[in-house]
Amino acid sequence: MMTSRSLLLVLTFSFLLPACKPTYKKDTLKESVKELARKEYKLDVDVQQTGKTLGLRFLVKDLITELYSGDAGFYKKMNGLFTVLARVVLSSEEAPEFMVLEIVDADNPQFRLSFTRYEEDLRKAMAEALSFTQSQDRMLEEFVVGGRRIPFDPQEMDLVRLMMMAIDSKEGPKTDTRYVLEEVRFEDFLMRVAENTLRRTLREKKEVEKNAVVREVKASLGDHEGKKGQLTVLLDLVAKPSATLTPLFVQDRVLPFVEKELTALFKSYRFKNFSGIQIVEENTGIMLTVPVK
Repeated sequence: MMTSRSLLLVLTFSFLLPACKPTYKKDTLKESVKELARKEYKLDVDVQQTGKTLGLRFLVKDLITELYSGDAGFYKKMNGLFTVLARVVLSSEEAPEFMVLEIVDADNPQFRLSFTRYEEDLRKAMAEALSFTQSQDRMLEEFVVGGRRIPFDPQEMDLVRLMMMAIDSKEGPKTDTRYVLEEVRFEDFLMRVAENTLRRTLREKKEVEKNAVVREVKASLGDHEGKKGQLTVLLDLVAKPSATLTPLFVQDRVLPFVEKELTALFKSYRFKNFSGIQIVEENTGIMLTVPVK
């Protein structure tokens, strides 16, 4: 049964420390990943590279059962395959910006588990420049069901709902089963990281946790014909049965806290490609708009 905040085990990075010279050539990264997975873990995998994204796909029988079986061997395979990707990326002469690991249901390719990692974040984690929670926020862990991406959230994960969605996707229209890797856009990745960070920090903030349930956080970046767009964050907060979520509390305590967390996150990524931040709590209608300073 899944109980950990992360589906991947915590990696030990000592063997990933960069060598004096790059080990893997940029033109043979796919072959290097396949060979390493076969040599180190005796696993046959599919590997693709699209632009600056390197991806690995591994097929398993009955993915939903494996995920909830508690079988340490299955999680060891996932961790091993991610380690293979990390080793090749960090020791290549020209590192891809993103690495993607996909664990796919062999009988239902429309149901899969996807992990996305930014190369710079991995290096920061190795150098202990990120806390454990920050490192986990910056690892995208998503279930993909019939094309719909569902973030893995151990506090909200509904096993029955997930199983029904997997069954429904299996009964839906058949799609091409070939491995097609989509290139990860940095802006899209950063929006998902922002959502992860805000879900966690809002739940950890005592005065918010005492009064409200954080049901959903959605972040998006507008694009206006190549110009800097506005970043919008939608919060879905619901008052706990014994508490009251007042508009004043949202306005004075919640929204400024969210803006502060977002500003710190974007600063850490040196991201400035937006015109301003708008934060909206959907149930109270309270809004905060902050232009770029």
